[in-house]
Amino acid sequence: MLTDASSLQQAYGVCDPKICEERGGSFTYWAKEEPNNKRGACNFGNNLICVPGDNYTAWSCYKNGYLCGEGCSDPLNCGTCSTTSCPKEGMVYKDGKCVSTDNSGIYCTITDGTYYQYCYNPQGEQCEGILSTGFVTYGSCTEINCPEGFKYGHVNISAGRGYYGCINENTKIGCYFSRWRQPAECYYDGKRCGVGCDYDGTNCEIVYLPQCSESGVCPQTGYKMTDGCECKGQVTTKENGDSYCCAPGYEYLESGCSQI
Repeated sequence: MLTDASSLQQAYGVCDPKICEERGGSFTYWAKEEPNNKRGACNFGNNLICVPGDNYTAWSCYKNGYLCGEGCSDPLNCGTCSTTSCPKEGMVYKDGKCVSTDNSGIYCTITDGTYYQYCYNPQGEQCEGILSTGFVTYGSCTEINCPEGFKYGHVNISAGRGYYGCINENTKIGCYFSRWRQPAECYYDGKRCGVGCDYDGTNCEIVYLPQCSESGVCPQTGYKMTDGCECKGQVTTKENGDSYCCAPGYEYLESGCSQI
């Protein structure tokens, strides 16, 4: 049965450019979360983008890509959008980016509709990932206390990308803060080694490479358990008797570990 369109109520986003024009703005797109999940929004200039909700009565607004007000009836008078321009205290908007005022040289990019933004040190190396809400997702642009044998430095992921965390130049293990898999995500020689680990690459929630495994513990990447290691994830045993170790909630198929 078809639903009468007049009975529908707007929940989030905008399709009609007139909604924006009537309020002095222009139509654009904004990704509150993942980049491929953009919604219609209104651009009011000066890097202020607002998204309506609840039948256009509650607006969420972003200044320079960072959340500055929610649940506002008037997008042009919303939260701290008239005074806030950067995700963190101690930063000011200057020349298209947010710059630290403490002379550290740290700066963060701004956005017009992408999910993650990044912060950099004076050498131009990526040190943090950050959300539109200002929450740090990965890394740390300020020095952290690292375990013995590790020092604060750049953890390389691939092609020069990465974040700052704790590195051991001898073992080639590097770990940085992860908001999603705390305390840290770890890499070995540029390859993901484990997540939910301590900053020395031990006690990982999920292990991808032997270098982040405890002695005698299997990596959880479809590892064939022929060496007698212990699987702390999900074991899949085939008809021929071969057993494979995957992360919790995954099983081993012919192509590798697949979510159950």
